[in-house]
Amino acid sequence: MLTSEIYQPDQTITCAECGMETRHDKRQDHVFFCHLKERRLFECPFCDFALPAFSTVVHRHIIKIHGDDTTRPRSRISELSEKIAEWNMKCFKWTNEHLQSTNTDLTTCHNCEKEVVNPYRHIAEVHMKINLHECPHCSYGSYGGRAVKNHISRYHPDDLNCKPLDNLVVHREEFTAIHNECFPRRRGNKIAPNKCTACGKIFRRRERLDHVLKKHILKPIYQCSRCPFFSSYDKKRVIIHGKEQHDGKAVALNNMESMKEIIERVCTECFPDWTEIDKEIKQLQ
Repeated sequence: MLTSEIYQPDQTITCAECGMETRHDKRQDHVFFCHLKERRLFECPFCDFALPAFSTVVHRHIIKIHGDDTTRPRSRISELSEKIAEWNMKCFKWTNEHLQSTNTDLTTCHNCEKEVVNPYRHIAEVHMKINLHECPHCSYGSYGGRAVKNHISRYHPDDLNCKPLDNLVVHREEFTAIHNECFPRRRGNKIAPNKCTACGKIFRRRERLDHVLKKHILKPIYQCSRCPFFSSYDKKRVIIHGKEQHDGKAVALNNMESMKEIIERVCTECFPDWTEIDKEIKQLQ
C-alpha cells in the first residue's frame, strides 16, 4: 500500500546524500548549509556580514545592528538556482517548484509572525495542514505538482490524462480567508490599510510610523545639540552618539512637534486609511 507524502513541519526526514536527519520544513536550509556551502548566500547590504544559509538570521542582524527592519538580505539564490535544484534532488529526491529564486523577499505572516518565502506553501503547510497538490486516485500528496504527476504516471498508468488536484482551488474559500488574515493585500480597488502606497510594502499597524520616519521622512527628527548628526527615527542612536563623540556633553533634541505637519501629511500619503496619527506621534514626543 502506498504511503502518502504528507509531512508535518517538525517531522524528521533523512538526507540521501549524507544520512543526516533534519526537520521536513528545514530541508532547504540543510541543503544550503551542508551541501551547497556558498559562504555568502545571504548578505547584509550594509556591511560584510553574510551566511551560507538562514536568511532570517541575516535579517535579524540587519534589525539589531543597523536598526532597519524593512531592508531584506541580499540573496544569490537566483544566480545559483540550478545548482540548488541539483542538490535538492540528490538529498531529498525533491523538486522544489517554489524555489526561493522566484521570490527572494521574505514576507511576514501576520497570523504567526513567521518570515516566509512562499505564502501559498506556508498557508497550506502551517495553517491548513494540507499538501498543495494531491493525487485524485489515492491519498498521495506533495507540495510539488511535478511529484504528483510522476506518481500518477507510475502508479496509475491507466489514467495518464488525469491531473493532480490543486488543493488551494479545492479549498478556495478556506484558503482565501486564511490568506487575507496572514497576508493582507489589495481587495478590489481598495488598498489594504497596512500597505504603504509609496513603496508597496505591508506592515503591522504598530510598525507604520517607524516605517514612515525611516524610509519616507528622512528629516532630523532627533538632532544632536552639538553637531549635524541626526536620526529620523531613533532617539537612542543620537544619545549614544552624544556619549561617544561629545563625552556626554550633547543632548538629543526632539523636533517632532515642529515637523508634525510634514509627518502627518506623509503618513496619510503612505497609508490613506490611517486614522489617529496624531496620537501615535504624541507617544514619541
